[in-house]
Order: sequence, then structure tokens, then C-alpha cells
Amino acid sequence: MKTVLSKMVSAKTISRKTVSITVKMPHTITNYDKCRRKLCLFKRAVFFAFILVYLKIFAMIVTKVHKESKQKVESASTATNIFNKLPPDFMDLIQSSDRNERQKALEILLQQLQITPILDGNAQYGSLISILDGQMCKGCNNSIVVLAANCMKYLVRGLKKRIVRYSSQIAESALLKLKVKKSVVSSAMVELVETLLEICGFEILATNIYNALSSKYPPVQLHTALILSRFFAHLEPFMFSNQQIKEALQYLFSIANSRDSDTRDAGMKALGIALAVGGEQTLEVSVGNNNIDKMKLLRIREHANAFLASINEENKESVQVEEEKPVQVDVEQKEVQIIKSTSNELENKEIQNAESNEKAFSKELKEKVTIETRNSFPKQIAEEQQQVETTASRDVVSSNVIPVTKTSIQNTFSSSMSISSETESDALITESDVIKQLAEEFMRIVSVSLYSRLFHKDLAERVKGLVALYESCVKNEAAAFNSSDIFFKYCVWNMYSNSENLFSQVLQFIQFLVQFHIDRNQKLQFEDICSAIPHILSLFGREDEEIRKNVRKIMRQIYSISSPFHIFLEIVNKLKYATGIEKAEYIYQIRILIPAWAYGKSDAAVQAFYMLAECLNDSDERIRDFALRTIVDIYLEKSDSLCSLITLTETQKQLVDCAIRHYKSLSTWEHIAMLCEEEKAFQ
Repeated sequence: MKTVLSKMVSAKTISRKTVSITVKMPHTITNYDKCRRKLCLFKRAVFFAFILVYLKIFAMIVTKVHKESKQKVESASTATNIFNKLPPDFMDLIQSSDRNERQKALEILLQQLQITPILDGNAQYGSLISILDGQMCKGCNNSIVVLAANCMKYLVRGLKKRIVRYSSQIAESALLKLKVKKSVVSSAMVELVETLLEICGFEILATNIYNALSSKYPPVQLHTALILSRFFAHLEPFMFSNQQIKEALQYLFSIANSRDSDTRDAGMKALGIALAVGGEQTLEVSVGNNNIDKMKLLRIREHANAFLASINEENKESVQVEEEKPVQVDVEQKEVQIIKSTSNELENKEIQNAESNEKAFSKELKEKVTIETRNSFPKQIAEEQQQVETTASRDVVSSNVIPVTKTSIQNTFSSSMSISSETESDALITESDVIKQLAEEFMRIVSVSLYSRLFHKDLAERVKGLVALYESCVKNEAAAFNSSDIFFKYCVWNMYSNSENLFSQVLQFIQFLVQFHIDRNQKLQFEDICSAIPHILSLFGREDEEIRKNVRKIMRQIYSISSPFHIFLEIVNKLKYATGIEKAEYIYQIRILIPAWAYGKSDAAVQAFYMLAECLNDSDERIRDFALRTIVDIYLEKSDSLCSLITLTETQKQLVDCAIRHYKSLSTWEHIAMLCEEEKAFQ
């Protein structure tokens, strides 16, 4: 019994202990769960981190493999036989009588040609080209014709020079198909012909082009002329000396006399672009051999100006123009020496400048640059964008090349030098004798630091260089007088810059040079400024009135210290081809110079008088009136001997006599008031 009771007590005790244990356990289990949860979260985080790392590595591997496979595909496509990619029954499909099957075959061919840039030239493409040619010529369905033309275009691009043997056949079919008035068809044919011109060259397709230009179908002539206009836009000026291109220009002149207005305008557009790119000499002989009236010549020149304007607009859009900032000249700036001295102090300065310049140009490389020279009419035509090689000068060479774009072609009517400012390099030396001489002269008379600024590719640096050159001229007057011709040539080079800031600085520097001679009672020799005169005069054609006003001021200053007769000849030559406000400006300059040339210089005076007489027939009433007043001033100024050399038509005589009587009837004050009114119109 005791044993049983003791067992019951012990069991009870154990149960109590158990209960007490069960009461205390929840707290211990909760901590363990928290630790376990934290450990699980940590494991998961580590696991996901490893997964991310593996995914990144996998992505890198996939990218690398993809690039390698792509390169392998491209390398494998260097010479691909297109027939291996086509269905076995392709030739049957493309020659099928069912239009849908032919269209399906052409679509398959076009798709394969588009992804196969280079074709194997050893494969036999004669039969395929003949089939495509037949589809283009004889196809009645426009979609089939366009597909065939597109396939032919990609085939030409893929075969490149190997297509030459078939080029004449393809061009003949494409040009003949231009008679179709459907725009979708003509566009496809135009693209094909332009691709052939790009791959094969004009010489290969010259006969086909001539035949198209002399075609009896006006649309064929129209589109061919437009093709040539786009083709001429990408030529270099010297290419127009090619005899086959000259013959094409003759055909274009015949198109300019076409009855169809659109065809006529297309021909004149092509001639205008040829004029803009190749210069006046390109069309000079052709104009003499063809009966082209003045209105058509004027229209050709308008197309040339429009083309040049579009080029300038493209240049402005492509070039990021820096914000114009006023140039602040440090008062403590080192004096730039114009003439080098042999003193030790100046030699030390030269060494320091050279060392600082060498740091700015770390690499010594030889690069090709392009120099665009302006054409002179009618005998001197300079080659635009002539590729030249820079040479090392004082261990300062350029490591950057600025691409050249075409700008306005200026007719200079003289053999004076004109250099395009659009070609910039850090140190500019060219094979051209004139440019080389200019660079060498600057190297001889200025320091290395100033030279590197004046010929720097950065236009802002050139502005600073001009400011420094201005200060140097003020400090060293004798050197400035001796180097005037070099400074004017440098200004001409930068006159056609895309930077308005640099252009403004160049005009100010020209005005400073002229005023510099006036203030010191120094005669400015015409030989010193002859290179700049035609280009300064050409600025009268600018639309900006402020620019023309500054040019008028400069010209008045030049007249007072230079030979006005030589300048007068330049103005008369400019007047021959001027239009609009530019013509009025030249008449105004002639009127200013009447006292200078009316006595004795009869040949120049007669030439100017006849030019003014032609202006009496101008369509602009203001120009007619202004020319008449100038002629009357010539009569009133002088001279019986001059007037006896001049022969006018009966109508012109009556007009001039009537104007002279009117002018003589005016009182002195009325005449002065009229002159003041005219002066205000040009101020």
C-alpha cells in the first residue's frame, strides 16, 4: 500500500514538475524560433545574391557568345552565294505565269538580298539579272516592277564593281521606265540609277545618260536631270573638267530650252548646282555655245544660290556654335612681338612660349586637311576641298582634323587669294604656294604662341589671337605697316567662318587696319589690300543691313587712302552679275567714285556707264531710278569728252535727257535734300 501511495506521490510530483516545465517552455521556444527565422532569411538572401551573380555572369556569357556569333555571321557573309539561300524552285517561281508566284519569289529574293550585303562574284548572275530586267521593262503590275527594281538595287550593291558588265543594260531599262508617271515606279527607278552611278561611276553610264537626256519623253528628261543635279552636288570641282561631264552639261542646256516647264526647270537646277560646285568656268564655254537668254541664266544662278544656301543651313545645324562671350584682354598680358628681336630677353620669351605650346599639342602627327579656295571669274577657278598634308612647324602639329563642308562660292574677278575659313587645323600649312607663304610669313613675324592661336582649330582661340594681334600692331606701328598685306590675307581666310563672333572680329580688324593708316597719314598700297577687296565687296550681298553698313564705312575709308581706280574696276565687274540689293549697293559705290574716275579714265568710265545703262531695264524700279540718277550725275559732273564716247539707244537718250532737265531745274537746296534722302537710304 505504501509502495502504491509513494508511486502516486512521485507521479504527482513529476506531473507537477512537468506542468511547471510546460509553463516555462514557451519563452525559450520563441527565442529559438526568432533565431531560426533570422537564419533562414540570411540563407535566402545569400542564395538570391548568388543567383543574381550567376545571372549576371550568364548574361555576360550570352552577350559575348551573341557578339561572336554575329561577327562569325558577318565574316561568313563577306562572299555569299545568294542562290544557296533561295528555295530550290525559285527560278521556276520567278518565271511563272502566275503573278502571285512571281511576286512571292521576288519578295523572297529581296528579303535575302537585304540581309546579305556582299555577294559572291564568282556565281552566275546573268540569268537572274536578265529575268529582273525583263520584270522591270515588261511588267505591267506596279508592285512587280517596284519589287524587281528593289531587288536589282540590292544586287548592284552586293556585287559592287562586278556589276559593271551588266550596268549599261540595267541603266537603259531603268531610265526608259522613268516615262511611267506613277511616282512609286519612278522613285524605285531613280534609286536604282543613283545606285548604279555611285557604284560604277559616270563614265560607264555616260551613253545611257545622254540617251535619256535626249529622250522624246519629258518625264525621262525630267528625272534624269534631277538625278544629275543630286550627282553633281557630291562632285569635286576638278571633276567638271571631265569631257563626258562637259557633254552632259551640253545636253542639260538643251533641256533648259524644253517646252515642258518642269523639265526646263530641272535642267536649269542641275546646271545651277554644277555652277555652284564647279565654279563659273564650268559653264562659261557652254553658255557661249548655246543660245541661253539672260532670264534663264538668272534662273540658273538662283538655283546655284539656293543650293549654297541649303549647304550653309546644313552646316549651321551640324556645327554646335558656342555662346558668344566678350573677349576680355588681360591688362598684364605679355606683349606679342611682331618683329623678332635678337635680344636675349625676347629669345627667352620665345622659348617659354614654345614650351607652353608643346604642352598644348602633345602628339606629333601628320594629318590631311582640306583647303577650300574661292574661284575667280572668268579665268581663275580654284579647286575646292583640295586635300593637302600638314607639315611640322616648330614642333607644333595638329592632332585633329576638322571636316570640310562646302560654302558660298564667291566670284572674285581677279587673281587675288581667297581661302576658306571652314578648314581649320591647329597649325595650318599647305602645299598651296599662297597659303604656305602666308603661314611662313606669320611664323616669321609673330611668336609661336600667337601663331598657334591665329591658326588654331578653335574659332574662339582665333578671336583671341586677333585681339592680341591688334594690341601688337598698336605697340609696334612700323611692323604693322610692313605686314598689312599679310594681315589682310589672314582676314580673308577667316571671313567666311561659321562663327559670327569671328566674322565680326575680322570686320573690326579690317576697319582697324584701314583706320590705322588714316590716323598715321600712311598711304595704303593697293597691292596690300587687293586680296581683300573682292571679298569685302561680296559682303554687300548679305541680308544683314548692319554688315552692309559696316562694309560701306570700310570702303569709304579705303577710298581715302588707296587707289580708287583699281577698286572701281572691281566694282564694275561685280555689278555685271549682281542682283537685288547687292546691285543697288554697287551702283551706290560707283556714284561715290564718280569724281575719282570721271576725269581721264575714259575706258573704265565707259564700261561703267554701259553697265548703268543696262540697269535702266532692270525689273526693280528702285534700281532703275537709282541707275538713272547716277547716269545724270555723270553728265552733270563732266564731261563732253566722256559723253562723246557713250552711245545710248534712242529711248535711253530720251530718258536721260528728261532726267537731266529735271535735275537742272532743281534748286541747290532741293538737290541737297534729294542727296540727303538717298544717303539715308544707305545708312
